[in-house]
Formats: sequence, C-alpha cells, structure tokens
Amino acid sequence: MSVGGANKNELPDLSDEWRKAISEADILLLQRSVPQPMNVLAAKYARAAGTKVLLDMGGADVPMDPELMENVDIISPNNTELNRILDFEKNSSLDEKITVFMKRYPGTDILFKRGADGATYFANKQYHHMDASINNVEEGVYDLTERSAVNFDSHEGIELVDTTGAGDCFTAAFAVAQLEDKTIEESLEFAC
Repeated sequence: MSVGGANKNELPDLSDEWRKAISEADILLLQRSVPQPMNVLAAKYARAAGTKVLLDMGGADVPMDPELMENVDIISPNNTELNRILDFEKNSSLDEKITVFMKRYPGTDILFKRGADGATYFANKQYHHMDASINNVEEGVYDLTERSAVNFDSHEGIELVDTTGAGDCFTAAFAVAQLEDKTIEESLEFAC
C-alpha cells in the first residue's frame, strides 16, 4: 500500500528486523512506488539470502537502476511499463520487446500483465499464457500471435468500474500461488 509521502522516505540501510525478515522469506515482492535506493537494498539482501525477488513495475516513472535489475528474478509489467523499461515506442511488437528484454536482462523472467487479455509468463524462451477467462492455458516457444480473450465489459452482470490496483493484486496473487508451490500455470490461473 502506498500512502502519499510515507513511501518516499529513504533510509541509509535496512533495519536488522527487515534484513532478517527478507532472509527468512521465500519471495520478496517490491513496488516501484518505494524509493528505488530502498528497493535496491532490499533486492540485494534478498539475492544474498537466496530469496526470490518479484518486482511490480507500477509506480515511479524513473529510469531503472541497473543494480536493481541485477538482483530481480521476475518483473511484472503491463505494456506501458514494459515500454518504459525498454524505452520503446508504443507500436513495437510484444515479440520485439520480450526478445530485447531477455537479451538485456538474461535470467530475469517476465510476468506480463495484459489486463482483460489475461497474463503471460516468459522464461527461458518459453511462455505460459492464461486468458482472463481462466479456461485457456497455452504453453509454447515465443509464438506471440494474437489470442482471443474475454472482455469483461461484455459479460452480463459485470460492470467494470475502476482498475486501480488490479495489476498490484494480480502480482501479489501470483506470488502467493508460488509460495503455495503451484506451477506457473496454476499461479497464473489463481492470479487471473
């Protein structure tokens, strides 16, 4: 949760309590609404402790710190956030973006949030896709052709009011499923 001003405080180092909590965790979920230097510190402690680091890319619109990316296992961007990370134009294809990202940051997986089109997890030249309808899981090798998906605006009885926080909730739900030892496919289904 981001409270105006509360997440803007930077500390010279993490407290012993925070370092202990990070070292005992299986996954550290970071947000870009926290000052980047604090995320770098937390990610470095997590990496040293063998804790997996998942970075939700929503939040601050600032250039990525290379030191942060060196210590992140999974990033979770939407299309706009992925463009920002890569400094890409909006009309670049997803295939181009994923290929460039994987070359630039080898070893970092992408949990790509597609909104009403579901989500796709990219790792080691493979992907796992889950439509938002939760009834169509695909796996394959970077064949990023268009896929059909459910548009929530078209369902009777469902009115989309506000999507604020939806991506944050999705990323957190994925992390919870991973903590429960679910597969990538099961984690995508749980989060969608």
